[in-house]
Amino acid sequence: GDCSGTCPPRPGVKKQESVVSEFNALLSSQMTAQRQYFEERRRDQARQHGAEMAAVEARRAAAAAATRALEAELAAARAANDVLEREAAEATAAEELARRQIRQLEALNKKISGEQREFESHAERTRVDERAKSVARKALVEDLQQQIRDLETFIKMRGKVEASTNEVDRQGSAVLIAEAEGS
Repeated sequence: GDCSGTCPPRPGVKKQESVVSEFNALLSSQMTAQRQYFEERRRDQARQHGAEMAAVEARRAAAAAATRALEAELAAARAANDVLEREAAEATAAEELARRQIRQLEALNKKISGEQREFESHAERTRVDERAKSVARKALVEDLQQQIRDLETFIKMRGKVEASTNEVDRQGSAVLIAEAEGS
């Protein structure tokens, strides 16, 4: 029974080693194929996520630009409103001065009283026109302020959707946003 290291190989050992070697090679190739497949899927998902994030960022940038434009328009409307209010105050002050001068002139000459009535009528129309412009500007300012509030609400909602890590929550939020946008 003792071969002292020079024993002939037992029958079936080589075949068993060959089967194990083939199994290991097959297992290794399958694991490599699976690894490559899942790495490619991960890269595809990363690319898709990057594209989605770029689209979201583009929408956010567009909304921010629209907000800045509306804020600039609001500032311009406020400045124009301030100018109109100063002009109205100046017109009112000028009207009062004109009335005092007219009273002095009426004492001197009755003939000028006809021209005085014409001047007062014109000044009154101007004052009414200025008030109408001021009311229109105030309405425009209020409308622009409401638009800014609506846009800020939209941006906040969009930010909450982007911050959500739960896909189900994100889908539900998209429905709510779509409903809010539709109204």
